[in-house]
Amino acid sequence: MRKILLSIATLVLGFGTIAVVNPEVAHATTGCVSSPSSCGWPDATNTGDTNTGNNTSYSGAQTLGSPNGTLGQGGTCLNPVTKSDLDISGTLEVTSSGYNITNSVIHVTSGSPAFVIKIDHGVTCVSFSHVTVVGNGTAGQICFSYGIVGGGNGASGYLDISGCEVGIKNETSGDRIAVSNSYIHDLSSSAGAPNYVGLYSLEPGGTVNVWPSEHNTIFVPSTGYGIESYKASTTNYAQIGNFLISGGTYNIYVHGGGGTPGTAWIVGNQLKKGPNIGDNYVTRNTSVVTTLSGYGSNYDDVSGNNIDSSM
Repeated sequence: MRKILLSIATLVLGFGTIAVVNPEVAHATTGCVSSPSSCGWPDATNTGDTNTGNNTSYSGAQTLGSPNGTLGQGGTCLNPVTKSDLDISGTLEVTSSGYNITNSVIHVTSGSPAFVIKIDHGVTCVSFSHVTVVGNGTAGQICFSYGIVGGGNGASGYLDISGCEVGIKNETSGDRIAVSNSYIHDLSSSAGAPNYVGLYSLEPGGTVNVWPSEHNTIFVPSTGYGIESYKASTTNYAQIGNFLISGGTYNIYVHGGGGTPGTAWIVGNQLKKGPNIGDNYVTRNTSVVTTLSGYGSNYDDVSGNNIDSSM
């Protein structure tokens, strides 16, 4: 397996110079979609709950409130309360700051809830690690709904997410998703014409000009997008790097809206196009000016060829 590290101190884009510090870029090997973990990517073997069979069971909608952890310098969560070994047959809503949820399963088995996990708007200092999230295919259902504003959600990782129409979604402009080493797959919906999206971000990155999610595996059905980045602008661009994505009408969709242009930097991804004629790696909304401001070291999973010229 060959990994490449892009050692660039700065990247000069059309709208200025953005600092970039050694982002990891994609594996240039082939066939990783068929066995992600053999190439070092996340899949069912290295994500999700590691304590299956030993968890405490809860039924119905659950809410986490009370603890009120705060963010320290550098976004560090101060004094979070850890909740581990949960098996929730229902939804989980986090209404207060200061939680770290680990080694748990949250799965919806009945009803038509809009989400499986929701972090309320304004809540900060919440993270998830080694959590399995499973929806029941309800139309429009979101597995992981972030309502956090201003970058306070902490770093989540090793999530195994499936069974929803959308894997992870930012609910609020300025949210800051930070998910790594996670596996989004087998999306499902009862909708007549579902819009499958693995990872959806509205104005990604807040004011820090970076989308901190990286090193995730995303598999989407033949209709939909692996990543959809909406309303990223020249001062708030989407940095999409270090993903293994397969399927969808497009692996990555970047677009503007409401008169705001979409801007993206796409680097270090391993991509496999969907099975239909016309499916492609990346698309942009041409009705609102959308720019790929930088790209590099993107590879096709089947051929191993560099596909930067296809961006």
